Amino acid sequence: KRLLMLGLDSSGKTSVAERISYWTNEPVLTLPGRDFTVWHVKYKGHGFTLWDCSGSRKSRDLWRNHYTGTYGLVFVVDAGDRHRVSEAKRVLHSVCNDREMKDVVVLVLVNKQDRPNAMRAKEIEFILCMNRLRQKHWYIKECSARDGRGFTDCLLCFVPHMSGHPLHRSAYTMVDTFY
Repeated sequence: KRLLMLGLDSSGKTSVAERISYWTNEPVLTLPGRDFTVWHVKYKGHGFTLWDCSGSRKSRDLWRNHYTGTYGLVFVVDAGDRHRVSEAKRVLHSVCNDREMKDVVVLVLVNKQDRPNAMRAKEIEFILCMNRLRQKHWYIKECSARDGRGFTDCLLCFVPHMSGHPLHRSAYTMVDTFY
């Protein structure tokens, strides 16, 4: 299953991808590129291909090329950068409003919780207006790529929505917040 990892530049996407690969305890194959890096990880018996895409303004136009066939979106927000949260909101909603992304599971990772003035998940949830996302399944989780906080089971939110999984439900709405 393909997971797109998106977010503004300097939000910590690559550091988050490295932490996720560390917590999966499986060998990881990475294919680095100029505008993205592909990580192949296994988690709870499920294989994920994590596309870590550059967040620069120029590279954001290329994101759309990866939407088709995407199962989940991991959107990384820098919890310490209050000046760019409104930009993150615009970018998140732009991605989620694309017709190719309407059925994806969304996980917002509120990164850099190790910073003293980091915003908490509840505040980010409110600022990003996550309740207005068109996706039925979205989650928000605090984390720190620097110290590893919050990465245990961070991919767990994607597993119950996989067809064939005993917890898969095709017609229900769940909003869950991890703290």
